[in-house]
Amino acid sequence: MICLINKRYLPCVSSIVLAVKYKGWRTLVCYFDPFDKKVKIEKLWQLSNNYINRGFYLIGEDDNFVSNRGWFGYDWIINEIPTLFSKLKKFSADINSKANRLFEKHVMKDWYEIVDKKSSTSFLEASMHLHDSSIKAIKIKDNKTLVLVDTSWGNYVLIQAEDCLIDNVLDDDVYNDACIEFEDNKISIVMNKMFDDGSHDCIAKITASKVFWKIIISNKTDYGREEVLDDSIFD
Repeated sequence: MICLINKRYLPCVSSIVLAVKYKGWRTLVCYFDPFDKKVKIEKLWQLSNNYINRGFYLIGEDDNFVSNRGWFGYDWIINEIPTLFSKLKKFSADINSKANRLFEKHVMKDWYEIVDKKSSTSFLEASMHLHDSSIKAIKIKDNKTLVLVDTSWGNYVLIQAEDCLIDNVLDDDVYNDACIEFEDNKISIVMNKMFDDGSHDCIAKITASKVFWKIIISNKTDYGREEVLDDSIFD
């Protein structure tokens, strides 16, 4: 599993996730710190400027991950975590070395494509199912539709769609959640508006033959202010 690390006072970088303990707001991430070259465990959600900031954006899932002791990750790291917590020890040099070798092989793609259930799950988890999000802008570039989504959680999701049809997407709408549907060789991002009365007007869709996406970390330091964006965000 790859992640984008979004830490205060540090540049945004990609790294690898070795294990995750999903506990909602108290979710823990075991990852390789590319600055210190060490394996660490930190909270997914972190306090920054009196605002709860998402410190990690998890992308994809490793086929070698297993579930054990409430953790989901590599078995060789999960087996070390209880000992680490019980004796307040750091991870061994062997563990750090093994993680560093995996880190050196990892590749962060410019764009991720939605092609099946697994890749759609990666999109939804990275974007928090578009909860509390809104459409910031829609542009056409090189015959592709670009949809910029403000997640309101310290990042944007840029969606690139081919042969795109946008239905009932309005600038002022806030979305409660989203799902991905596959039908007739088309991919639909189906978004439910925050104030849903069960009518068609409460559902918005982005349907396309191909859908790509990427995470863009926000530069905002004050989340009460509107961020000024230029067209370079669509590159």
